[in-house]
Amino acid sequence: MIKVPIYIFKHQEAEKFFTYLTSIGEKRPKHSAYVYSKTVDNFLEWCEKRKIDYKNLTEMDLEDYYDSLRTQLNYSDRTLANKAFAIQLFLSKIRPFGMQRLELPKPRYVIQKIPYLNFDMIKKIISGSVPLSVAYDLALRVGEVPLLRLSKTNFDTGIIEVQRLKQKRVKRTFLMKLSPEVLEMLKNYIHGDRDRDLNRYYNREWTKLTKSLRTIDNLSGTNIVSQNRVMTEKTEILKSMKELRENLNDILLPFTVFQLQAEFKSRCQSLGLEGYTFHALRHSRITNKALEMLKEKGVIDLISLKEFAGHNTSKTTEIYIHLAEEIFSGK
Repeated sequence: MIKVPIYIFKHQEAEKFFTYLTSIGEKRPKHSAYVYSKTVDNFLEWCEKRKIDYKNLTEMDLEDYYDSLRTQLNYSDRTLANKAFAIQLFLSKIRPFGMQRLELPKPRYVIQKIPYLNFDMIKKIISGSVPLSVAYDLALRVGEVPLLRLSKTNFDTGIIEVQRLKQKRVKRTFLMKLSPEVLEMLKNYIHGDRDRDLNRYYNREWTKLTKSLRTIDNLSGTNIVSQNRVMTEKTEILKSMKELRENLNDILLPFTVFQLQAEFKSRCQSLGLEGYTFHALRHSRITNKALEMLKEKGVIDLISLKEFAGHNTSKTTEIYIHLAEEIFSGK
């Protein structure tokens, strides 16, 4: 389902950057483009407050900016690295003609250990929750749950079509099999609470889209955003409204990403778990599947695990294999 929030920036440079990222440039997803452009918008505001002309930036200016994010906003090194990438992309693509290219400092971060939860803890977290159980069973990313479709689910065999969001290959759709326990839960949900949840989902999403449509209509004829963007946004909103009406009944699990994250967080807090995100379900499922292979066969099938996880490269899968081997050996 396409969501159409209205993205507004304080600086024209950020607006142009957003346009570049979404249309004539890299064609990034809208939300990613917004995050990058908002980073630039905030950076330009920081420059203004300190009377720094971004056209004459120095490396020391950028170091000062990163320090302010680290000390005042308590950003992690990983977040700083993401901010630095957005700013670097902006300066390399949108900088005025003749502006000297800077060798930008890049904050580095240490890749932390996979946030793994053992199976007993996972059972407590997902107990009684259909969307969390399905997400864990299939090792889904949070954004992949709302993409599941009723028409792509075989309730006799448990085979279900999954769309992987981070696939760089042409093939993004995979056929996976639900466990018997989760399949039974899903069947009961389809014949039980799903109609109620569909109705709530429709009302909530329709209200969002209606509000977005009013907002973009109010921006028409102003100088806040370009008229081309007004028309583009309005077209997408109307398209989303049409898709919502036409595809509603085919949504297998009518929950938004925000709802899924909130439920997971709430359940973790009730168990005294801190610092885990929804993605921990995916991490844990892949690791636990590797552990199952070790217990049953004494060896982990790299190809099978890679296919199950939908990883682009074996190197990513090997991270989970190493973790599973450590857990299995009791280290």
